[in-house]
Amino acid sequence: MKASIVFYQNQEETVIIIKKNNRTVDRLARPKNCELSQSLLRDVHCLLRKNKISLDQVLKAIFQSDLPDNFTSRRIIHVVSDIFTFGLNTAHRQKNKKW
Repeated sequence: MKASIVFYQNQEETVIIIKKNNRTVDRLARPKNCELSQSLLRDVHCLLRKNKISLDQVLKAIFQSDLPDNFTSRRIIHVVSDIFTFGLNTAHRQKNKKW
């Protein structure tokens, strides 16, 4: 099973979407002005745990936003998505590495 995480953001909210085999299985929306830096990773882990998806099953994290680059919340989401992707790529490389 392949899973992905989509971080989507617009003027009104930030949405975390969990997909399995390209189908949306769960989503969580946070209103604008919520403390994203405090809750974003916790929310992702809660959604994954709720849907019984391990990090090994997550292939990618995708960032999408309708906001301009100068919005702080956009930068927070983008950095979290990039870090999540980096962590996933590193974990997958280590798992497939042959000694």
